Amino acid sequence: MAYGTILLLNGTSSSGKTSIISALRALRERPAFTVGIDHFNAMRPSKSCGDERVTEGMEMNMAFHQAIASFAENGWDVLVEHILVNPLYWRHCLTCLAPYPKLFIGVRCSLPLLEQREQERGDRLLGIARDQFDRVHVNKVYDIEVDTSFSTPEECALHIHRYLTELRPLRAFQQLSEAMKAE
Repeated sequence: MAYGTILLLNGTSSSGKTSIISALRALRERPAFTVGIDHFNAMRPSKSCGDERVTEGMEMNMAFHQAIASFAENGWDVLVEHILVNPLYWRHCLTCLAPYPKLFIGVRCSLPLLEQREQERGDRLLGIARDQFDRVHVNKVYDIEVDTSFSTPEECALHIHRYLTELRPLRAFQQLSEAMKAE
């Protein structure tokens, strides 16, 4: 069985990842699972089992990456919403998803617009996007980048879809893995 392809969208909270994925699903003929770090956060137990920043956070992110890998291993395409700000989680993501074809997509947005969206949504802790803004794209190389400050989710999805249908090489993760090994 052929592996499924992982489309990993990395961007701050409120950058538009969910809206882009919704638009992308409408364009695609091939079915795909959608998973996001927010989905995994929502499944957390109500009681803590340890220091969230050390144990639970790492274990949850490892399980998240392993779930993505499992879908791809079993031939399913996976549309992933992620916020890769922690270097430990980032390293695990690179290692865990190494065997599978993946398109690494940077989702950018201006800070003023992120903060406006965060406030309008009402379901986000204010200041999260600002906290992530300077860290989420550090040391990342993408196959493709989109900016929701200037483009609608549909335009971003079309740009991503075209990249895939043109069968361009998916090299970003490979480059990043090699850089990590060289450290």
